[in-house]
Amino acid sequence: MSVANKLQFIIKKTMITISLSMMVLVVPISYAADNSKDMNKQLQAVNNQINDVQQTLSQDQVRQDKLEKELQKIEVTIGQLTENLHVLDKQISLQMTKLSLLQQQQTIYQQQLTEQQSALAAQMRAAYFMGQQNYFKLLLNQQNPADITRNMTYFKYLNQNRLTLISGLNNTLNQLLTNQQQITQQTKSLQQLRDQQRLQKQQLVRGQQARIQLLSRLNQQIDTNKQQLGALQSNKKNLQRLIEQLQREAGQTQIASMPIPFAKLKGALPWPTRGPITLHYDTPIDNSDLTSNGIIIKAPEGQNVYAIYPGRVMFAGWLKGFGLLMIIDHGNGYMSLYGRNQSLFRKSGQDVNAGDLIAQVGETGGYAQSGLYFEIRYNGDPINPEQWCKS
Repeated sequence: MSVANKLQFIIKKTMITISLSMMVLVVPISYAADNSKDMNKQLQAVNNQINDVQQTLSQDQVRQDKLEKELQKIEVTIGQLTENLHVLDKQISLQMTKLSLLQQQQTIYQQQLTEQQSALAAQMRAAYFMGQQNYFKLLLNQQNPADITRNMTYFKYLNQNRLTLISGLNNTLNQLLTNQQQITQQTKSLQQLRDQQRLQKQQLVRGQQARIQLLSRLNQQIDTNKQQLGALQSNKKNLQRLIEQLQREAGQTQIASMPIPFAKLKGALPWPTRGPITLHYDTPIDNSDLTSNGIIIKAPEGQNVYAIYPGRVMFAGWLKGFGLLMIIDHGNGYMSLYGRNQSLFRKSGQDVNAGDLIAQVGETGGYAQSGLYFEIRYNGDPINPEQWCKS
């Protein structure tokens, strides 16, 4: 029997005891007097049991709140690590591109160096066959001194130019080699850092799963249908308050006008991610009068999430019941909401374009299956995303 059911049972027992005490009033006074102490003891015992159950229930709720805060911290940390990995992937890709370009340049310079060395060797052989004379013999022979001077000057400057070019090419190759070593080392460091972060992420995911399991056990102890409904209502109210606050803030900011207004793209907007819809808009929630304000798109953890229309990020953070949530203001009263993400790639206040990568699919918020929670709102009220995105 759960704690909540036990509390209901004790309350019923108390009511029966009170009814019996009322019956005592119609029996002889002497009999009532003889049993008054026993009745008081029974009532006191029932009150003590109620107090014990309420205290246990209160302690479990405190523990649940504590676990939810720990879960929030873990999920936010995982999201940050995932974002860091995304940035590192870009940096590594850029460094590898630079390294490839340097290697191509190195090949070109090596070819040039080989050509210059071959040309210089050919020149030296031609000079040898032309005269087979050293510098002093050329000065002492009977040739025209002007021709000798001209030939010597020609060979001197040509050889100096060749040597200078070869020296410069050698220096360039040394620089390229140094740069290549630095980039290789930097890429290796980035790769090691990414491996370390991936390991931390795996550890945090394991911790998250353990906390979700413990949270589930606590929910089995203290949650009833009424309490679950209360939690859903509380989550909806929290989101509604956040939306109203963001609407006020959005009214104070200017969103750049778009060639095609949001309102004219009904049925033509892209989906934020790929996958089947497992929860449709306006679906009734069990044992309540509540319905879903959005949809859930089933997708694997880590799948990319894209903005459906240009706008400005008004909120990027963790919200109870919605996990890592991003809200984008598209102007003219329209907003889109993306929840349960594994990570967020944009910050509050940043502008986005349609198709920009903004997040990755996750299961944050305490859910057991990955998927994207998606809403579209107009003037704060939810509207059906399935009527706005391409079928």
